[in-house]
Amino acid sequence: MILAVRRALAAAVSAALFAGLAAGEARWDSATIDEPVYVDAAWRLGQGRPDGNVEHPPLAKLLMLAGQRLLAPPRAVPDPPGALYWNSGAGLLASRAPMIALGAILGALLTLWAARVAPGAAWPTALLAATAPSLLAHGHLATLDICLALTFAAACLAGEALAERPTPWRALAVALAVGAAVSTKWSGAVLLGALPLAAFAGAAGGLRPRLRALLVVLVPAVAGLVVLALVYAATVGLPLLAEGVRWQLDHARQGHDVLLFGKVLPLGAWWYFLAVLALKTPLAVFPLAAAGAGAVRRRTFLWLPAAVLFAALSFGTVQLGIRYVLPIYLPLLTAAGAGAARLWALPGARWAAPLLAAAAVASSLAAFPRHVEYQHEARLLSRWYGYDWLGDSNGDWGQGAKALAEDAAAIDVGRLCVAWFGLPTWRFEPALAAHASEAPACDTAAVSATWLFQRPGFAPFRAERPLGRRGPVFLFDVRGRPELQSIARSPGS
Repeated sequence: MILAVRRALAAAVSAALFAGLAAGEARWDSATIDEPVYVDAAWRLGQGRPDGNVEHPPLAKLLMLAGQRLLAPPRAVPDPPGALYWNSGAGLLASRAPMIALGAILGALLTLWAARVAPGAAWPTALLAATAPSLLAHGHLATLDICLALTFAAACLAGEALAERPTPWRALAVALAVGAAVSTKWSGAVLLGALPLAAFAGAAGGLRPRLRALLVVLVPAVAGLVVLALVYAATVGLPLLAEGVRWQLDHARQGHDVLLFGKVLPLGAWWYFLAVLALKTPLAVFPLAAAGAGAVRRRTFLWLPAAVLFAALSFGTVQLGIRYVLPIYLPLLTAAGAGAARLWALPGARWAAPLLAAAAVASSLAAFPRHVEYQHEARLLSRWYGYDWLGDSNGDWGQGAKALAEDAAAIDVGRLCVAWFGLPTWRFEPALAAHASEAPACDTAAVSATWLFQRPGFAPFRAERPLGRRGPVFLFDVRGRPELQSIARSPGS
């Protein structure tokens, strides 16, 4: 009884700490390039108009709609561009609120799962999950990624419970969780094969018991497609299901440019997500996870589905950030918590557990409230603080308007020209709008890191010294430099 109370308390602390940090970040970050699209699509669903963002399933957007109905004032302007103010302001914050709640639930779920994996793992996992930079980064945004991470984790946990003791209710839980994951992002479909594979790999005995375990999990996992169809039928209509799949297949065929260590890769690289994971995870997490790897090795539902997703996307052609593989933190953080518990139990290594855990938490908290662009201390080796290493949702995702406003307030920017990646939400910041110049010449150029390192035309700015070093939007003195002024006003600004 006492042990159960301790575990529940650890889960509650994790959820509360995550929610507090994520709420602070939600108020700090301006709208990313993707968020107003999702916010608008959610609002349209509420109006009976399933014509927004048809390429993605509707579940996360339904949750955003609930946040809008509960927390946002009515949207006065029905269609863009005027509606952008609502989509990037009151509607945005209201849509972020449900995602914060989902991130808090995920932290609590990982804490309770870690308690099953290893004695004493609950508290370190609670702290590591609540402060995990990538979970905080995408757990406070009105996007789909934290919703997928939670539904993915729920499906894996339900699959483990079903494999341990098959019952109709546990089978139903697997079907609902898998259906929820696929109804959030199409990448959740890897669960259809990964969960049965985890059951096969984790079963004891010969081939026959393993095949039996595979079938026990396979049937309800595939039944998740029925849940997907029901979600579509009840919300946006079944024809849009096929349209969304076609859109994603076309996107995969075309590929997408990504920035990796100063190079623009048109189709990504097989080691992209490995590099991103290595840079965007506190360094101290890795030795902790290595120490706890043995505890999670036999928990195939904990690590195998996440590994399958990670591998599948690593050999894909659309690799736009750590957010695509957030489920990899399910085994990583749980193993780290188990590792901390194991080190604490070793008299000669007891000191390492609190030291490494504190280092991981401190590395994350030092980045507050800017975890979207978080990279660990290796970024200090980069002249541009890592913005030249990773781009898009790993760094500059259009969220830097408030950081830019602070930089502009500290410097006499004069007339400001802005080469901005994303929607023109920077114009909502009075300090920036007051300096924005429509004249041919300007005194200071504000250049988004995405344009700086992914557009060849902006290469001349890379030889300049920025005013301040905050990022993800850099300020440059361009007085008397008409060639730089012209670049800053080029297409894409």
